[in-house]
This record gives sequence, structure tokens and C-alpha cells, in this order.
Amino acid sequence: MTLDILLIIIGSLMLLVGLAGCLLPILPGPPLSWLGLVVLKFSSSFTEVLSWREVLLWGALVVIVTLIDTVLPVLGSRKKI
Repeated sequence: MTLDILLIIIGSLMLLVGLAGCLLPILPGPPLSWLGLVVLKFSSSFTEVLSWREVLLWGALVVIVTLIDTVLPVLGSRKKI
């Protein structure tokens, strides 16, 4: 019971920090939010809410968004001659 409460608190904090990371460029927002979902998945309160399939799908989307977030500014700032 206390472990579930601890996991919910840690997961919720990671989700909030990930949300702040969407606005602050120093924090990686989507990966932190996804890790918060993974922590919440290990809590017994969220076993019926989230399936591993959904967590892995969100993980794949996080990888895609993070790659786009790092590659697109580089491609946009290239000087064309």
C-alpha cells in the first residue's frame, strides 16, 4: 500500500516535470512524461488503466517526437547556398 502511494507520487511528479519540460528547453519533456507513465504502470492502482501495449505505443511516439525535435531545428538552420 505505501509502495503504491510512493509510486503514484513519483510518477505524478515525473509527469508534471515532463509537462514543464515541454515549455522549458533544458528539460526533456516527452521522455520524462513517458517515464512517469512507466512508473505509474508498476503501481497496482493503474494496472487496469494502462496496458503495456499502450505504454509501448506512447514510448514509440516519444522516440519519434524526440528525434523530430532534435533533427528539425538542425535541418531548418542549415544555410542554403
